[in-house]
Amino acid sequence: LAHASTSVNFAVLYNKPLIFLNSIDYSNTYKNSINSFSKALSKTPIDVSSAVYNKTNYLEINEESYKLFKELFIKTPNSPETPVWNIFADFIKKNTTIS
Repeated sequence: LAHASTSVNFAVLYNKPLIFLNSIDYSNTYKNSINSFSKALSKTPIDVSSAVYNKTNYLEINEESYKLFKELFIKTPNSPETPVWNIFADFIKKNTTIS
């Protein structure tokens, strides 16, 4: 369950389903952020201020949208699919000499 925060990145990175929650009681700025995140991931947010929800598969993952989101907002293009600490360790190994 998500609104609009960087925690969305973790769901994308680990290919987990997301359900976006929105409300008429949120500020317009916050609602727009939630709508932007959900649109980028091909999702329809649930309006929690309403008792009526669209019948859609909220746990479905759009693989192409997740891939594009990751490329646009999370990682540098053409960077390795490796944890950052491994990239850093490899850099240190390659650029240091031990006498």
